[in-house]
Amino acid sequence: MFLNNNLYAQSDTKKDSLLNITKLGKEDIKTINALNKLAGIYLYNNTDSALFFAETAKKLSEKISYEEGTAESCNYLGRADIILGHYKESYNNFYKALRIYEKLKDTMNIAKIYSNIGTIHYYQKNFKKARKFFDLAIQIYISEDYKEGIANVYNNLGLIYSDRDVLDTAEYYFLNTVKIAEETGNTKIEISALGNIARLYMIKGEYEKAAEAFLRITEKAEDVNDKSVFSVTYTNIAMAYLNMAEIEKNKKIRLSLLHKAVKYGNMALKEAQGLKSHSLRSYAFYVLAGTYKKLENYKKALEYYEKLTAVNDSIFNREKTEAIASVEAKYQNEKKQLQIDNLEKEKAADYEIIKRQKVIIAVSAAGFILVTTLSVFLFMLYRSKNKALKLLDEKNKNITEQREKISAQRDKISEIAFELKKVNRTKNKLFTIIAHDLKNPFQGIIGFSEMIKNKAKQEDLPEILKYAEFIYDASNQTYRLLDNLLDFTRSQTGLVKFSPKNVSIKSIAEEGIIISKNNAEAKGVNIIEEIDDNVTAYVDKSMIITVIRNLVSNAVKFTPKGGTVKIKAFGKNNDVIIEISDTGVGIKDVDIPKLFRADLNFSTFGTQNEKGTGLGLVVCKDFILKNNGSISVKSKVGKGSIFTVILPAKKDEK
Repeated sequence: MFLNNNLYAQSDTKKDSLLNITKLGKEDIKTINALNKLAGIYLYNNTDSALFFAETAKKLSEKISYEEGTAESCNYLGRADIILGHYKESYNNFYKALRIYEKLKDTMNIAKIYSNIGTIHYYQKNFKKARKFFDLAIQIYISEDYKEGIANVYNNLGLIYSDRDVLDTAEYYFLNTVKIAEETGNTKIEISALGNIARLYMIKGEYEKAAEAFLRITEKAEDVNDKSVFSVTYTNIAMAYLNMAEIEKNKKIRLSLLHKAVKYGNMALKEAQGLKSHSLRSYAFYVLAGTYKKLENYKKALEYYEKLTAVNDSIFNREKTEAIASVEAKYQNEKKQLQIDNLEKEKAADYEIIKRQKVIIAVSAAGFILVTTLSVFLFMLYRSKNKALKLLDEKNKNITEQREKISAQRDKISEIAFELKKVNRTKNKLFTIIAHDLKNPFQGIIGFSEMIKNKAKQEDLPEILKYAEFIYDASNQTYRLLDNLLDFTRSQTGLVKFSPKNVSIKSIAEEGIIISKNNAEAKGVNIIEEIDDNVTAYVDKSMIITVIRNLVSNAVKFTPKGGTVKIKAFGKNNDVIIEISDTGVGIKDVDIPKLFRADLNFSTFGTQNEKGTGLGLVVCKDFILKNNGSISVKSKVGKGSIFTVILPAKKDEK
């Protein structure tokens, strides 16, 4: 929900009045102003009509040299191009308007153009430049005490900080936008800011609150003449329901949420089709494709994915064509300038020749020899000049060829980088799917093999007991590998949501130890936990449980029968220190740097030939770093090891 300036919401009577003025066919300022106002009225409801009126106003303004009309029509053309995703045309129109307003010293309209240019940079993800132009605009608005302009820029700044994940600052700007909009009675700006606050709920994972907020916006949107608000809001509602469905465990409720997502997705698409907006259609296609996939209607999902790909390819090809056109235009300008420079040089050279010829005529009486000598000199000078010009042309040609080669190489590198990113995403997704699909069968194998093992003990069947223990140990090991693989891939692909809060380290440790207790008892290893109830850290609970589970499991694996594994925690300054020590076999100094590196896949056998996964400590380090902590290890061969984890201490509740 990005805001541009000059928001219109006119009645049908006003439209008819303006249309009647344009039908008179007069080529005057009144007709131009009517055309520009019509462009503003139709901007968000019928963008093609807005383009027609603005283009007509521009041609007429240029014909009668009405600069204010030209600037205003360029502004509307630029804003219409933003809606359609034609950023290069939009940029050119805004700069043409800006030059006229600077000439006229119209500071308010200069500020509006600054804000519009900032909008283009935002859509192109150039947040630094976007912030620069928004700052220029808000300086003028503050000096002129133009509150609606200030609210407009605050809303846009909030979006920049939201996209950069600085959510507190984003919320500050959105709330100030709402406050100013309520003071000035500007429903359009208020709706946009409320939509962006709802968007923050989405980012925080509060999907139900987000859906409720977006639904309230549709009630207010009836008061403004902007169909793009409906398309964006309906798509956001659909996305909220889709996200709720993904985390809903009740099958009936999940199905109901997915059907709601389809309903609002279709409503959004209908509005986007009416506006002929590539970006709005792309968003609606994306949500519908994802929803039908969750509904297991793969035919429909594929249909919308293909539409999404087609519209995105269209945008990409257009931007690439515009970029090439820009480069070609720059080249032609440079070429023309070079021709002008060469003509100037030739003109200067000709002037010198004429000057010298006059001197020769003046002193011709001095003798034929002198004249001949000067003629030969001039001939040599002419040949030298021609040779120099040819050399210059060759060098220019070589430079042009080198530039073309470099440009081609740069395009090739970009294509390769894009393909590598796509392959890497596919690989990570594949790992996640494999890990998920294999976990459930292995849980069944572990359970059944344990039952067989216990039954064999009871019935005194040593042969069956032997194989049952082998199956149980192998399936346990493989399950741990899958668990670590899943944690690792989710971490690497950014699927792990970091949700820190104040939690008891004692409770985390108790959950992390549970899995290792059976193995420890079977090996005769004693696990000792020495943690006070009041030791609290500000961390993501599930991540740190995974860390302690892996560290305790490793300690048990490398500790022989009769040994001890101890876990203790205590506060120090603003940190919580967790130490997991064992009386096991220890680690060689040369092997310690290899422990936390995923590229080496370093793993050794335990005291009873237990096989490691090679990923456990890599996952531990990754999760600890995400919690703003650190991990270190001290070890002596034959004496044991101490793993030390440092985490941030409890935060005061506000």
